[in-house]
Amino acid sequence: MTERQGDGGLGVPARFAGDEDFTTALNHAENRVGTGDPVLFFQTVLEIAVEWRMPAVERWAVARLMATGAPQLRLRWSSRSRDGRIRRDGRAPSVVRALAPAAGRVLVGTAGGEVLAWTAGAGLEPVLGSSGSSGGAVWTLSGNASAVFAGGGARGAVRAAGMAVPSDLPTAGGLRASAVSEDGLVACGNEGGTVRLWDGLRWADLESPRGSPIIALSFVGEDVLTMAAADGTRGSWLLKGEPVWRTEPPVPGPLSAAAFDAAGRLAFARDGGVEVAGEAEPVWRHASVRFLAWSPAGVLASSGRDVIRVGRPGEPPAEITGGGPVAFLDDRHLVTASGSEVVQWDLAGQGSHEAVTDRITALAVSPRHRWKAAAGTDTGALVEFDGHGSRSAAARLPGRLPVRRIAGHRDGWLVTSRAGAWRWTPGDGALRRLSSGGCDAVASSGEEYAFSRSNEVVSERDEILMTFDHTVTGIAYGPGGELAALAIDGEARLMSSRGTRTLRTEADSALVDVLADGIVVMTRSGRVQEVPAAGTVRVSPPKDSPVASGFSRGSLAWVHPDEGIGLIAPGAQTRLRRPGFTRVAAGPLRVVATDGRRVMGYDLLTPADGRRGGIAVRLTGRDGTSGPSAELPGGVRVDLPAGPVRDLSPEGDRKLMDRVRALLRSARGQGAADSGRLSRLMVERLSVPSFAGAALGDLLWCSGLDLELDRARGDDPELPVRIELDCAGVEAPAWELLRLTGAPLGWFAEPQVSIVRSVAVPGSPPAPGRHRPVLLALRGAQDELSFVDAAHEELRRRTALRSVHVEELRRIASADDLAPGALPRADILQVWAHCSDTDLRFSADHPPVSHERFIEALPAPLPAVVVLVGCRSGGLGRRLVEAGAGAVVAMRVEVMSHTITSLVDELTSLVLADLPVDQAFGRALRRYVLTGQPGAAAVPLLYLARRTSPDPTVQGEPPC
Repeated sequence: MTERQGDGGLGVPARFAGDEDFTTALNHAENRVGTGDPVLFFQTVLEIAVEWRMPAVERWAVARLMATGAPQLRLRWSSRSRDGRIRRDGRAPSVVRALAPAAGRVLVGTAGGEVLAWTAGAGLEPVLGSSGSSGGAVWTLSGNASAVFAGGGARGAVRAAGMAVPSDLPTAGGLRASAVSEDGLVACGNEGGTVRLWDGLRWADLESPRGSPIIALSFVGEDVLTMAAADGTRGSWLLKGEPVWRTEPPVPGPLSAAAFDAAGRLAFARDGGVEVAGEAEPVWRHASVRFLAWSPAGVLASSGRDVIRVGRPGEPPAEITGGGPVAFLDDRHLVTASGSEVVQWDLAGQGSHEAVTDRITALAVSPRHRWKAAAGTDTGALVEFDGHGSRSAAARLPGRLPVRRIAGHRDGWLVTSRAGAWRWTPGDGALRRLSSGGCDAVASSGEEYAFSRSNEVVSERDEILMTFDHTVTGIAYGPGGELAALAIDGEARLMSSRGTRTLRTEADSALVDVLADGIVVMTRSGRVQEVPAAGTVRVSPPKDSPVASGFSRGSLAWVHPDEGIGLIAPGAQTRLRRPGFTRVAAGPLRVVATDGRRVMGYDLLTPADGRRGGIAVRLTGRDGTSGPSAELPGGVRVDLPAGPVRDLSPEGDRKLMDRVRALLRSARGQGAADSGRLSRLMVERLSVPSFAGAALGDLLWCSGLDLELDRARGDDPELPVRIELDCAGVEAPAWELLRLTGAPLGWFAEPQVSIVRSVAVPGSPPAPGRHRPVLLALRGAQDELSFVDAAHEELRRRTALRSVHVEELRRIASADDLAPGALPRADILQVWAHCSDTDLRFSADHPPVSHERFIEALPAPLPAVVVLVGCRSGGLGRRLVEAGAGAVVAMRVEVMSHTITSLVDELTSLVLADLPVDQAFGRALRRYVLTGQPGAAAVPLLYLARRTSPDPTVQGEPPC
């Protein structure tokens, strides 16, 4: 991998030098955490790439983490990923109190007195450090291209950068508004209604009415300063010579916020609405507005308690979830702040909504589907997330009571609050009450569940399983169906097939996990221990860390607000030092954490121990039966739903064609066909397999194929990867169409992810040949194949000067033309003939040739690459590989042979140029699709030999 020079040793590929996404991500990451800790830096780049939807940057960051050689927590998704291309964010050192635009940047003032500058390309960069105890919070700030002014605090302390402004401004009360002109004049107004002007030499009080806080100041042009007070007073000063006060018509007060545009037009908020001075009608209704901002071109933003409205006066506004200070970076980008988080929104995009707007109080991962997670909030909201971080379902508990616990159960969730327990099934939207009264604990074994009812443990059949003296605070199931419960006083019970056992631990302990003959708890002091003690000393997370089990047997995930997130698992321990997390949940090979509103899903990324660039996936089942299964390299088994598999198969195509034939028969009886309906059916024939491939691809990727892709690439983010399907017995479906929803087929991805059909062949790979490669083409005697003659002659002409020998085109009519010795040995073989599941037909005047007879006619060793241009030739393709061919391209469905010419031509040229056959096939397929042919519906098959050498030192690599 070529690295960019001068990138600080970060290992950025040369082709990404100057790339906007890379530059933005690296700059933002460096401003967030610096580069002193490489792992933390790469993790931060990864978080930015995942949330901002930068796939190339994401692959690069993962590759750099892989290069460390140590296990890492790999961020897979975030609940903010869906807004990735329209949202940028950063975090200030403390709560943000004020924002202000300043010549291509937005100034940020904090409660700690820090002043920072936000730019789109670099994020937050410091301008002024903390003011310490003397200045306090920044209440107002302003600036121009070279200078920054900040003021606030009860004593009205001021600070500046880029200009010499004294900090000893005498004032009664804190500053509430300020403005800086292009030529360096500074104006500020305080709570008492006083406005002062700095002219570069001294502060001067400006004549104006006093008594009401100044809430807006702005320079209009070079000579006018305009102001608005909270009681609605308006005025301006002409600054030529001695400042002269001019009273302007007041607006009805009191005002909760006000802002001037570049021309001096005043927008103000009062009585639940936003208005513009001089306009008869309100701009829009908006309650509790505390901040207003104008863009240079007159777009207005108003910020209330939990929603921000943006638009031009007189037009319906757009909405962004949130509140707090607002400022425009330019006409397209709005910067907002909530707490210490600063967010830049692209107003040209869509979305702009947080999946969760309330504080998250509970979190869970589905034990059945590792890609599903759920969160509950302090207002009773329930949100389910899919494997991409998108909100897939939502509900709310009656009474808006805080959610206490969530546990995955079958295809839904168990939820508790102080008003009882519920079962939520997102698939049908059902929210069924299980009990009333306080419920502090709930658990599922996968098939059964139990929940607490004060001091009782109750089954799903409403049977009381255990009764304690005190409130039950924890319930969990063990690997063998054991059920454990823990009460607040430290009494625990373990129920198994051997009976019920009473255990004892410290009061206020938390139940973490269940063993076959005991439990695991975290004590109030933060120690993780087994009860009864089994001589095992467990590694404990930092004190006061919420913990979760379920990632794998014997594992423990934890989060800490200062220490970050960690995973303690057999054979692998790792942590991510990212502060701010509040809760954690674990499920099969997945950890999910939250910082209060954002939910993030992590995988454990371990160094690859498989073959670099290859992923072996085994599909089991039989064609024509429902529900085949896929086994991924990590041993994860995925049951594939029958419906999409059928849609990928000839069975689904046959059913659709039956509908077409029925329509045509009906048309003959009625005298005319419904052309519109017929057209829709034909479009459906092309589209359904593509949709089915995406549905199955989503399932496989989210079940762990995404992690295997990371591991196969290793430390090279641009390495092409080959997914090798062992699908003997499940040949019929078009597995080549597997992909993520919204993504291109892997053949067309960058880097390429090819899907090939792997055929196990005994023996070691053949030694590379030293002879000149030989290309042989065979075609049937049918007139419709005469175009092959011209195409072959063109190939001979173009390869005349290359190191390849092109044999004369052979026309085959019958089995007699395939007698022993009739054909020369070839390295690359093209076969143009009609094909079926059992034979080839070279001529209508002669019997077909069986697959066995055709293979016998080929001299040994069989060609390294065979291209079969014949309808449904996949069966012959597999048999050729089993007989010794290295790779075979075959047609999955009926094709018009002359349309395949471009694919065959490109594939042959690229293989002769020594490109690996799967990569050559991907490039050739791209050329084929670009000719306008139906690519997705007619993607050919590629079979590759997988050598199973008895010598353990020989890798089973496919040829080519």
